[in-house]
Amino acid sequence: MLNSRFGLNLVCCIKTNLSVERTFEEKKNRQSSVLVFDVRSSTAHSNIKLFVYQGGSQSTQEAIHHAVPVLGFPILSDQEFLLKKLKSLGVGNHLNLEDLTTDTLKSTILEIIRNKKYKRNMIELRRLVNDTPYNLLDNLVWWTEYVIRNRGVPHLRSTLADQPWYQHVDMDIVAFLAVVAFIVFLVGLWISIKLLAYTCKQGQEAFTSRKRKTD
Repeated sequence: MLNSRFGLNLVCCIKTNLSVERTFEEKKNRQSSVLVFDVRSSTAHSNIKLFVYQGGSQSTQEAIHHAVPVLGFPILSDQEFLLKKLKSLGVGNHLNLEDLTTDTLKSTILEIIRNKKYKRNMIELRRLVNDTPYNLLDNLVWWTEYVIRNRGVPHLRSTLADQPWYQHVDMDIVAFLAVVAFIVFLVGLWISIKLLAYTCKQGQEAFTSRKRKTD
């Protein structure tokens, strides 16, 4: 697919779940350039040179963990923000689907694959992410056991969890602002009516005065 469409001598590895792997079986059998991998091992292979995705946070963590440069096609605003950050770190790039062209896609893929700085920067980013004061797995186990030992840790429970639904969705604030807006509207309407009545009264008095002078 990539070879015939873009002239690239590359293998396209589709990142998918095992439950939908059969969907790609026929395509995989027809095209030798398409391989289907389990989502858990798609970026773990040492021969993976580039990870093309939409810019999700979990997939980004997976790419950083395996030190694979990325090329993103953001759909949501948070994905675009994340990909811009990755681009600024020099570990990948992102393209806009609306103005994507064959030449742009090809040149971007080749740039990331051939330029070794993306791989080096991603390895350095992985080192920074993994440089923690404690083992993350041990920390996860400790906090899990802590919650079990202390019966759900009610002392750490946020009061927000016990709020009524109308406060949870800020309906009380919306209602207050609606009342204030309605009062402001009524005051403005009352002032407008008074000004209109005063203007009409002044006009009527001026008209009556001119009429008397004429008579």
